[in-house]
Amino acid sequence: MHISEGFLPIRHCIGWAVAALPPTVLSVRAVAKQMETKRENRVLLAASAAFLFTLSSLRLPSVTGSSSHPTGTAVGVYLFGPEAMPALALITLVFQALLLAHGGLTTLGANLFSLGIVGPWVTWLFLLGPRRNNPGPRIFVATVAGDLATYVTTAVQLAVAYPSAHGGFLASFVKFIGIFLITQIPISIAEGMLTVALLDALSSTRMAGLQGASQPRERRTAVRAMAAIGLLAGLVLAIAFANRNSSPVGSDDQAEGAIKALRPGYHPIAASLWTPGPVAETVLFGVQGGLGVLILAWAVYKLRKARGPAGERVKPHLHLHPHLSNIAFTNHWRNRNPWEKVLFGAGFLVVALIIPPMPGAIFIAAIVSVAAIAGARIPATAWLTVLSIPVSFALLTAFGILVQINSAGGGFSLSIDWNGAPMAIALLLRSTAAICCLAFIGWTTPLMELIPVFGRVGVPTVLIDLALMIYHFLFVTATTLKEMRRAQSWRLGRADYRSRMRALSMLAGGLFVRCIERFRRLENGIESRGYDGRLWVLSPAHNPSFGFIGVTVALQAALLVSGLALSKGLL
Repeated sequence: MHISEGFLPIRHCIGWAVAALPPTVLSVRAVAKQMETKRENRVLLAASAAFLFTLSSLRLPSVTGSSSHPTGTAVGVYLFGPEAMPALALITLVFQALLLAHGGLTTLGANLFSLGIVGPWVTWLFLLGPRRNNPGPRIFVATVAGDLATYVTTAVQLAVAYPSAHGGFLASFVKFIGIFLITQIPISIAEGMLTVALLDALSSTRMAGLQGASQPRERRTAVRAMAAIGLLAGLVLAIAFANRNSSPVGSDDQAEGAIKALRPGYHPIAASLWTPGPVAETVLFGVQGGLGVLILAWAVYKLRKARGPAGERVKPHLHLHPHLSNIAFTNHWRNRNPWEKVLFGAGFLVVALIIPPMPGAIFIAAIVSVAAIAGARIPATAWLTVLSIPVSFALLTAFGILVQINSAGGGFSLSIDWNGAPMAIALLLRSTAAICCLAFIGWTTPLMELIPVFGRVGVPTVLIDLALMIYHFLFVTATTLKEMRRAQSWRLGRADYRSRMRALSMLAGGLFVRCIERFRRLENGIESRGYDGRLWVLSPAHNPSFGFIGVTVALQAALLVSGLALSKGLL
C-alpha cells in the first residue's frame, strides 16, 4: 500500500496530491464537526484513528515469504462514514513517512488516495443496506473488500506510472497486483476478524454505558473489550519480538524491485529524510502499535464511564475556554511546584536544540503535548488551535528557505531549491518542539508564580515588570475589544456591510482610547499603593514532587543520550 519515497514521477506525485486534496479538506471539516457535535464522538474518533494507527504497524508475514500490513480503516468507516477517513489516514501516513521511511512525502498524495479514499469508500459500499441485529458477516466482507481495494489502487497507480514495454499498462498491472494481492488476501481476512471483534467490543461497551447495564453484563462487556485490545497488544509484542534483529522484506520492497525491473537504471526522484536501522525500525513500529493500543484502552474506559451504573449521566469535565489565563489557573497541574513545570518545559526545550530534529523534535513535541492534554487536562482543541498560530509562522519561515530568487540577466524569477528541504524541515521541527515547550510552561503556570522563578534565575526586575504589564494589557485589550463589539451588535451597528465598515472604523478609533484610559487608572492605582519601582506578587508554596522530577530528568537524559548516539551513527 505504501509507495516508497521517490518512486513516482513528479507529475504523478502532483496529480495524485491534487486528486486527494479536496476529499482531505472535506474530511478535516467533517472530523471537526463530529468533535463539536458530541463529546462521545471524540472518543470514537480516537478509537478509529488508534485502530488504523495500530494495524498499520503490524507487519504480518504471508504465504509468499514477504510481509505486509492491514489497513485498519473499516472501524472508522462503520462509525463515521468514509468521508472521515482521509484525515485519520493522513496522520498515520505522515508519521510513517517521517519516522519509519515507509511511504514518503512525495508519494503522500498517492498513498492517501488509496488508503484514505478508495479503500474506505469500497468498504462503505459493501456496508450499504439496513443494519441488522448481527452485522458481523457484512462488516467482515466489507473490511476484506476495502483492504484489497486499497492494494488494487496502489497497483493501478504503479502500473500507470510504469507501463511495461511489452504489454503496456495491463502487463504492469498484473505484475504489481501479483505482488500485492497474494500477500494481502490472508492478511485482509485476519483484519476482517479483528475489525468485527473490536466493533463488537466498542458497541457492547457503549450500549452498556448508555443503558446502565447490570453488573454481570457490564463485566462481560469489559472482558470482551479487554480481550480485543489484549489481542492487538499481543500481536504488537509478538511481531516486535520476531523482527527484533532484522526487518522482514515487505511487499513494498518487492514493488520497488519490480519498478527497477521494468525501468533498468531507474533512480528515485527523492530519498527519505531519515532511514532507521533494523533495531530502531522495530522499536518505532512497536511504539506506534503500543500508542494505538493505549488509545484504544482509553477509549473503552471513557465509553464505560459515559454514564453511571444506574444510567445517570456523569458530570462532564469542566470545559475550559481557550484563554491562557483561565487555563493556567484551572488546569490539573495548577498546584504543582512551578520549578517542576519549568524543568519539564525548559529541559525538553534544551534537549530539542541539541539532538537531531529527526526524530528527536517530533518525540519531544509529542511528549509535551501528551503531558499538556492528558496530564494537565488542557483541552486538545484549545491546545492545537493556539499552537497553530506560531507553528504557521514557523511553516512560512521554513517555506521561505526553499524559495530561491533569481535575478541574473536582468530578469526576475522564483524557484524552489529542494536542496534546502532538510534544513527547512529541521527548522520547522525544532521550532514546533520549542513552541510546545514554551506553551506548556505558560499554559500550566500562572504568570504570578513564574515571576519569582524569573527573579531567581537572574532576569532583571525592569524586564519582569515590563513583561507583566504587557501580559496584563493583552487581556485588557482583548476584553475591551469584546465588550465594544458586543455593544455595537446590540445597537444593530453590524446589520449590513455599510454599518459593519462604520462600526469597524469606530472600533479602531475607540479601542486605543479605552486602553489608554485603563492604563492610566492602573497607573494611579499602583502609585497610590506605594509603588517603588517593583511589582510585588505573592507566590503560594507548593511542595515539589521528587518522583515527577526524577521521571522528567530520566526521560530528558534518555532522549539526549539516544539523540547524540543517533547523530554519531551508533544507532
